[in-house]
Order: sequence, then structure tokens, then C-alpha cells
Amino acid sequence: AASNIDRNFQSSVILGSGKVLRGAGIHFSNATRSKAYPLVYARNVAAASKPVEDARACLSGSLDRKKVAGKVVVCVMSSTAGIPKRIIKLILEDAGSKGLILINQKEKIIAFDSGDFPVSEVDMTDGYKILKYILHTKNPTVTIVPTVEIKRTKPAPVVAIFSSRGP
Repeated sequence: AASNIDRNFQSSVILGSGKVLRGAGIHFSNATRSKAYPLVYARNVAAASKPVEDARACLSGSLDRKKVAGKVVVCVMSSTAGIPKRIIKLILEDAGSKGLILINQKEKIIAFDSGDFPVSEVDMTDGYKILKYILHTKNPTVTIVPTVEIKRTKPAPVVAIFSSRGP
């Protein structure tokens, strides 16, 4: 049952500097440790005449598709926009992005299944490190490592995000 899950699904990111940050995610991409992609902050690739705050949250229509294509994009989840993670993933996938790093402003990060599209969700502390890396690096790159299952996670049980309400 989904309510008895005692494991986490880790999808780390490796910055071009070699720094490894642990994120959460469930994806079955063909990404490998050796493949790095250009890394951009969504706010910096806003579509013309679109609010940068919309781009920061990767809202539909807010990003310049040409600046997103072929890159991993860092988005900050907006609590006010209420856009589900899966929708953000679909927006970026449709724009030709190579992956998504979601900075979660909430306390608890729960991995979601993104299929074969590389996604890693990080907390605010690691998100800050990623944004600082982008700001201070001429050509930032990143690799999103395929999912690793971490068993016997405490505290358990944890209710999985895909759990239903009843029998």
C-alpha cells in the first residue's frame, strides 16, 4: 500500500563544478553521469513581455522556447500559482528542455513520477546553491542523475503522493 512506503526516491544533480546535491524524483531517463546539459534559471529565460515572476515559476507561456530548448531549467515552485509539478514538467518537455530542477519552498519534498523526463526536486538551501552557481559561472552545466531508491527511510510510513483516499 502506498501508505506503508519506507523509502525515498533520490535523483541527485551534479553541477558542472562537481558539486553533488541530493534531490527527489522518480524518472527513468537515459541520462547518465557523463552527460551534462546547459543550465538556466527560468527567470532569466522569460518570454518577451511576460512577467519574470511567471517565468520563475515556469508558468505556461512565460518562457522563451528558444532559450529553453536543449537546456535543464531551474524553476521555483510558486505556492500562489498552484500549478502541479506534472504540468510544469509538461510545459518544459513541450518546449524542448532536457530536464527540470524544481526548487520547493515547502518543508516536505515528495518525489513524483516524471516518466523518462529528468526531474529533480530540491529544497530551498540546495536551490540557493544552484542559483548561486548559475550566477557565478559563465557556462553553467548540470547532470540529473537517474533515480536511486533509498530503502528503510525514517520516519515511516510516509504516504506516497500517488496514494488514493480510500479502499
